[in-house]
Amino acid sequence: MSDYGIIIKNNSGEVQIDSVYKNYALNQSGSQAMVGVAEYVNFTDVSTPPIFATKANASYYHCHPHFEISGSDYTRALILSEGAYTLYWKLFTSGQVLSLPSYGLVIRNSSNEIVFSSADTWLKIKGVYSRLVAYGATSDVTVVDADNNYFILTDHSWDLRSIEYPPYWDYYYRARGIKYINSTTIRIGTFIWQEGTVGGEITDSAWFNDCVLIEIGV
Repeated sequence: MSDYGIIIKNNSGEVQIDSVYKNYALNQSGSQAMVGVAEYVNFTDVSTPPIFATKANASYYHCHPHFEISGSDYTRALILSEGAYTLYWKLFTSGQVLSLPSYGLVIRNSSNEIVFSSADTWLKIKGVYSRLVAYGATSDVTVVDADNNYFILTDHSWDLRSIEYPPYWDYYYRARGIKYINSTTIRIGTFIWQEGTVGGEITDSAWFNDCVLIEIGV
């Protein structure tokens, strides 16, 4: 929190804007037809670590485990899903995105960097929901608005399971993702995003029960 300049708080006393920390603003948004179980969403390269949020789908689980990086730029986002559907997404970056407005509010920090501009569309956290979701389990989360808001699930968790049928091994990858249940409910659960058969032994991997669902509005 700054010891000079402006401080703006919400009705819970939480700091929303000050003269030190850069807020995250909407940089890009779009939709993409998901036709495979592991697909990349391409966006215009950004040089600072972004935040990638998606809408939950009513038919299939999905999750976003990581970005792909080229040099110092973030170039695309990996999506794992259990089926084909249209994914809606938003990408946020810190600091100023659009040109400075001819009127409104512009806030700079002590290094003369813009930390807030009223011309931009700023990320708003509508809810943070911590859950323990064990392997194979589900957890329904009551949210503010699953129809219009976007979501981030962290920490991402996936595992590799195998069954021996000598001389072959059947395997499947599972991940933790989100699914739309109704306008106020998001389900966190486990889904298979890849499976097959190989000729050698496979070592099973770990699963992390702790996760947090973050609800994003703009």
